[in-house]
Formats: sequence, structure tokens, C-alpha cells
Amino acid sequence: PGRYPCKILLTSRYDVRLYCIEGVVNEERPEARFDFETPAFEALTQNIPINNETKNEWKCQVTIEGEWFHGPPILYVGPGETVDYPLTFKPILECEIMGRLILQNEADGMEHIFDIKGIGKRPLALEYITVDCQVGEVTNKHIIVPNYTPSILTFKVSSDLPIVWGNPDITIDPDNTVPYILHVCPWKRGIF
Repeated sequence: PGRYPCKILLTSRYDVRLYCIEGVVNEERPEARFDFETPAFEALTQNIPINNETKNEWKCQVTIEGEWFHGPPILYVGPGETVDYPLTFKPILECEIMGRLILQNEADGMEHIFDIKGIGKRPLALEYITVDCQVGEVTNKHIIVPNYTPSILTFKVSSDLPIVWGNPDITIDPDNTVPYILHVCPWKRGIF
């Protein structure tokens, strides 16, 4: 892979012509592979170094294939410089996503291709809630539950504490939040 400039000289008794030709060869396989592993809803950014060993400035158009991968659409790399491209993976559910990052230099057509793999793990707790309450009295706690997906979601609600209850399910419209009312009625003093 690389750039191969050459000149072709055509001469005859009546005319001389010079053609400057440059061949651009892109590598068939990806230059590298990057694996991202993060809990759902947690963003993970990897800076990918792009090295310009030429004497010309590069303007690269960026194409990202793969759901939940994000990055700037254009990258500028000065002559003799190395610039980091910040690729971010932020899944919204447990998943395994395969994709590609393609940076195409507008000046000469060269492509830098990277295989990318994103693994969304089980999400961390969205929030840690402390409810102060009195023995034998019901305390209500409102919890805001988000839906980051483009679909309607219905959640089944369960708790491992017998002193906690609420509606058995909750439905949330796309890109919306809904308050859920949690009822707590402790039978004795303590921290549960």
C-alpha cells in the first residue's frame, strides 16, 4: 500500500508530451482492530493515532460503520504530524457490535481502515438511592426511569426486599422519562 508517482514521456518528430501519473494502493485488510468493552450507558473513548509522513496536509472524511460508535466526521492531519482520532463507543444495552472505521484522505484517495468491535456489558446502577423512613409507616420515593432507545419499553419491576413494593411494571415512550413510585414500609429499625 502507498502512493506511487511516475512520469511518462511521449516523443515524436513533431511533439513532446509528459504525463504525470500517481498510483494509489489501499491495503486490502484493515490496518488494526480495536476492541471496546464497557457497561451499557457508559461511554468509552479510544484515541487512534493517524500519522501523516507526507509533505501535504491531509483532510480525511470519516465513515463509521457500527451502531453506537461515534466520532468527528472530518480529521485534519498536518504534514509530518500524528493526530489522534477520538472514537467513542456508548452502547445502550448489552450487545456485541462489529464495525469499521474508515478515514479517506481527500487529497490522494488513500484509506485508513480499522476493524472495530464493541461489547456492551451489563449496565452499572443508574443511581444509588437512600430512603429514610419510620418503622411501620409507608414512605414513597419517586424514581425517574429513562428510556434512551427509539422504541417503547415495558419494564417488569421486582425487589429482593419484602418491605419494598410498587406497580409490577412500567411503560416508557421512546426518548422519554417516567417517574416510578416506590413504597417502603420497614418492620423494624436498621439499614436494609
